[in-house]
Amino acid sequence: MSFAVGFPVTFANHAIERYRDRLRPALSIENATAELEAVSAFSVLTPRGPAWMSEDRKEDGVLFLEIGDAAFPLVPDDDGGSLVAKTCLVKGSMSPEARDRRNRDRQATCRRATGKKRGRRPRFDTRVPFTSY
Repeated sequence: MSFAVGFPVTFANHAIERYRDRLRPALSIENATAELEAVSAFSVLTPRGPAWMSEDRKEDGVLFLEIGDAAFPLVPDDDGGSLVAKTCLVKGSMSPEARDRRNRDRQATCRRATGKKRGRRPRFDTRVPFTSY
């Protein structure tokens, strides 16, 4: 079941920033806000979220506002007068859990290859003795 937006939807600053970062990086925050407000009037609300979204991410909202390849989890605001989009999820993006798992795997691979933890290398060669002039 899906239906057109017929009541107020507001966008949290975080949702606007994520929309701009992930989909429209050339826009200013003000232009991204205006674009979201204009497009949301013609968007679709779904209770289950888009098919591409993982089940654990679908628990983030009561309803989802779908705009192309983006989905905004919506929750009621404090007074119940409108819905608030807290963040912007994009088709093909990684969940925080998947990103953490990938980073841990990369660090483990690096440690196995070098035999030590990955970190900053010194700016100078520590193997050459320092001599004063």
